Amino acid sequence: MKVIFTIDTLAQGGAEQSTLETIRNFSSSVESVVVYFYSNHRLKDAFEQVNCKIIFLDIQGKYNFLVAIKQLIEVFKVEKPDIVVSTLYRSSIISRFACLFLHIPLVGTFVSDSYIPERRKLFKGVKKIFYYSTWALDCITARIPVGYISNSVSIAKTNAHSLLIPMNRVTVVHRGRDSSQFTQWTRPNDNNNFVITSVGRLVDLKWYPLLIKAIFELKDKFPQVKVIIYGEGLERINIENLIHELKMDHMIQLAGNHSLAWKNLYQSNAYINTSIYEGFSGALVEAMLVGLPMIVSNISMNLEAITHNETAIVFESKNINDLKKSITDLIENYDSKLALGIAARAKAIEYFDIKVVVRKYEETLRKILLNAKK
Repeated sequence: MKVIFTIDTLAQGGAEQSTLETIRNFSSSVESVVVYFYSNHRLKDAFEQVNCKIIFLDIQGKYNFLVAIKQLIEVFKVEKPDIVVSTLYRSSIISRFACLFLHIPLVGTFVSDSYIPERRKLFKGVKKIFYYSTWALDCITARIPVGYISNSVSIAKTNAHSLLIPMNRVTVVHRGRDSSQFTQWTRPNDNNNFVITSVGRLVDLKWYPLLIKAIFELKDKFPQVKVIIYGEGLERINIENLIHELKMDHMIQLAGNHSLAWKNLYQSNAYINTSIYEGFSGALVEAMLVGLPMIVSNISMNLEAITHNETAIVFESKNINDLKKSITDLIENYDSKLALGIAARAKAIEYFDIKVVVRKYEETLRKILLNAKK
């Protein structure tokens, strides 16, 4: 089976890394090709190390879809894929028209909650008009794919509802990681600092200002706390300004992108996720596999992976008082909370190991392809 994966860029994001890990762990009977359209090559070297061909189309203009469709059609004519998998908005729109033209089975992917009210509220004025325009194009063309793979049950439901797609056309395959790369975390020897680490892009949906304000309000009670955030994004300036405004530079560090940010968790005391919405978090799975105590927002995607007071401390999303309460509970009862990390690691190994996940992914593609040929 020859599969072409189309994706916007090779940036260092969850969707890109999950595509990489999927390809890396396919069986030898799958031939993979990756096509990306726009200039961000951060993970190119990593993709080159796995057994797949990489094609960069170098599309100029963020929404120059017509040119991209024509070029992708030519790629398809040469490569002759059995099936195509598209990820992220622009590559999905481009792939839909190219696959429709050549009658190639296309599998769409749901990797985040693109159309939920929380995200819609972030757009104002002209940006809101653009938001509804992109939704309309997505909805109109959403019936072109012969099936969908979603990384979360809740994301499958909300996207299917927003795009008017029957749920029986969507298969849920959670994100996975190679558990053999992760050893069980042990408590750091540094008793002078309590390091809380977060991994994720510096964007609105991660809700980092809530974390920063919570730490600010707890700074006198817990002066030993240090927060390190790994990731980059459009909100860096705003987040930096908030840190400076609150005079929290000595307690909060923006550490930028790290290709294997999860390795830094081994020098941490805890992991935190404050997102208000996102896809099924690969970073959360990594933290689970490391096995350190975690504080996690109660968004539905996170709750598919963890359970309050069994595998993590869960707080109410956007609620600073509940977040402060959770941080206080973790620090003051730290010895008893270590068991949460051990339980989280055991669950991740059982359900989110990459071999388990990719086996289901490959079986899903073969089933969709078989049905498309009938």
